Amino acid sequence: MDSPQQKMAELQCKAVIPQLTRRNMSAEYVPTAEAALARVQALLVPGETVATGGSATLDQCGITALLRSGAYRYLDRAGADTPEKRRQLFLDSFAADTYLCSCNAVTMEGELFNVDGNSNRVAALCYGPQRVILIVGANKLVRDIDAAVLR
Repeated sequence: MDSPQQKMAELQCKAVIPQLTRRNMSAEYVPTAEAALARVQALLVPGETVATGGSATLDQCGITALLRSGAYRYLDRAGADTPEKRRQLFLDSFAADTYLCSCNAVTMEGELFNVDGNSNRVAALCYGPQRVILIVGANKLVRDIDAAVLR
């Protein structure tokens, strides 16, 4: 049985979906990290080029491990061990079929809030990859931009 906290998180997630849709984003609710992993796997095409922003969320859901499985051409940030390789990886990510990342926060009005040290994630969200998939935990939902900054 779901705890009251889990039920509240589900209600908040479902309330923000129409706000994201209003902002021309497709959104759906999945209840667990395992379900998020399965959904991402269903969305990806074997052999396609996939890039990611740095994300603990992707690691915690098992998505990074999935990308490293060999089923995809994964532009892995871990291999970019020099400034030159890192820059090239960021540039190559713009041509990826799919880009996966998370957000620092999402407001209940459907605004995405991201603070990026390299601007690679923000840049990819705005321009480049054919498709961007955001994996955002309920813990990242906030009331408004002021609450996003505090988070």
